[in-house]
Amino acid sequence: ADLGADVIKVESTEYADWFRGTDQRPPYYEEQTYEKQSKFAIMNRGKRGITLDLTSPKGIALFHRLLAGAHAVVDSYSADVMPRLGLSAEALLKINPKLQVVTMPAFGMSGPWASVRAYGSTLEHGAGIPTVTGREQDPPTMNHAVFGDPIGGLNGAVAAILGFMHQKKTGKGQHIDLSQVQGLLPLTAKYAVEQSATGTLRPRPGNRHNDYVPHGCFPCVGEDRWLTIAVRSDQEWHGLCKVMRRPDLAADQALATVGGRRKNEDRIEDAIIMWSRMTQVDPAMTALQAEGSRRSLFGPVLDGQVLPVDIEPALRRAAGRADVLVSYTRDEMAAFPGGDGPDCALTSEAVFGAPSRQWAADATAQGRQAWLARFDVAPTARFQACHCIELPFVFDTLAAFADAPMLRGLAPTQAASLARTTQRAWIAFIRGETPAWPAAPHLERLA
Repeated sequence: ADLGADVIKVESTEYADWFRGTDQRPPYYEEQTYEKQSKFAIMNRGKRGITLDLTSPKGIALFHRLLAGAHAVVDSYSADVMPRLGLSAEALLKINPKLQVVTMPAFGMSGPWASVRAYGSTLEHGAGIPTVTGREQDPPTMNHAVFGDPIGGLNGAVAAILGFMHQKKTGKGQHIDLSQVQGLLPLTAKYAVEQSATGTLRPRPGNRHNDYVPHGCFPCVGEDRWLTIAVRSDQEWHGLCKVMRRPDLAADQALATVGGRRKNEDRIEDAIIMWSRMTQVDPAMTALQAEGSRRSLFGPVLDGQVLPVDIEPALRRAAGRADVLVSYTRDEMAAFPGGDGPDCALTSEAVFGAPSRQWAADATAQGRQAWLARFDVAPTARFQACHCIELPFVFDTLAAFADAPMLRGLAPTQAASLARTTQRAWIAFIRGETPAWPAAPHLERLA
């Protein structure tokens, strides 16, 4: 459909598409929820649709009328479904000899596994993917990305396009028998070649990579917060060492090349984990991307809208306006662009403890503006005088924001209101507009 074809999706009211939803209680019908599921709308954009009962003579007759003017028919049923309905590939070609009939059951239309039904995850097993993923000490490991579904669909689309080329050249139809599991075999082909050539397989790499070292997913501060790192060159290795503040690793000649790092991969990963466990994931990501010359990220989410934000100019504007910055750690302040600008209050995790309040009070007495720097994604936020608020969840959901330590004394509705107001103000600030920060009295109890 995206390429201009007039696609008609044939469904049954008795066996609706899963993407229409599986909760079929009364509102599903009363409110026509089956027509409002976003996944279904996205996957079927640009298509027309019809419901037919292919077990009835009338439904079969209507389907035959559709076939008469069609160029192709594609089905992804199990191998026995269409033949049982009297709609085998041979029967369809008798109705319209120019049809490109694409059948794509899990294991093809013939062979010992033809009658086996499967889901995308079953196909993953059938292609042998779990035997080459995971760590060496693990049992066969699923990816849980359901590779079979999207890859099967792409192969089906390409098969239909090739069929059209044949149709245009010869004027003839054909049956294209596509086995979805075959579409996944390229993911394991190199392992099959290796096994055939050498009789053995290299150990399973887990998150490691054959060419990039280090390469993996590392835990950060917070529950289920992870940072993915892929070092693709010696230059990026030095950038990682700089961000981790490990000049000793950068100077270690044993780690200067990818081969050397490969031999010391366990030691390197231990060093990264020691650093990442004490690091917030977003500032770590931003710092590493900066070292890799990628300074843009997708910033605040507000009411479902994602805004592209170039963080560094916003930070420099903030640094130019600030008199006092109150931060969690010295490392975070060192990452702040602006260098010699404002004074810094370096505090522990109790950011609103006595040191922070004293700095804010001193700033107020001197007629200066106090800012809070919190390096998650939104590093700075300006409030009136010394009225500051922690912003680790500005770009997260309102529910997460409401659970921030500094807001636990507020009622849920107050916290949600404060979160929304702060989000809007921060977006305005980044855009260079005049932000409407939350009113100072509302924050008095937090400062």
